[in-house]
Amino acid sequence: MTKAKNKSIGTSLSEIKGIVYLASPYSHDDVRVVKQRIEKLCRVDAKLMKQNIYTVSPLMKHFIIEYESLPGDWDFWQKYSQELLKHVSAVIVLMLPGWITSAGVKEEIIEAEELGLKVYYIDEELNCYYP
Repeated sequence: MTKAKNKSIGTSLSEIKGIVYLASPYSHDDVRVVKQRIEKLCRVDAKLMKQNIYTVSPLMKHFIIEYESLPGDWDFWQKYSQELLKHVSAVIVLMLPGWITSAGVKEEIIEAEELGLKVYYIDEELNCYYP
């Protein structure tokens, strides 16, 4: 994906209304990478909340895995993700390393586009990019 940085990030993110789906890569063979991804997702989600952008993400279910055995792969979470996408106003993709090759992120983008949802691409500092 070629990225052209949007110089007016406040304008593009501030147009978001309602609940937004937050997508990010998750699965990895190294559990430390998974932990880092979740930590970064949480930090970005907090930054979004400070801007009154409210999100849902299947990745927030990561924390229940500590208490109950659930798979962490896309095959398991796909149906849940698709159901969430039916109830949001837009999608924000957090462009952490691995987001382009993530099966889950790819499918979430496809599903969002099929549902007619606008997809925003952001980095950890909330800089917004266009595909």
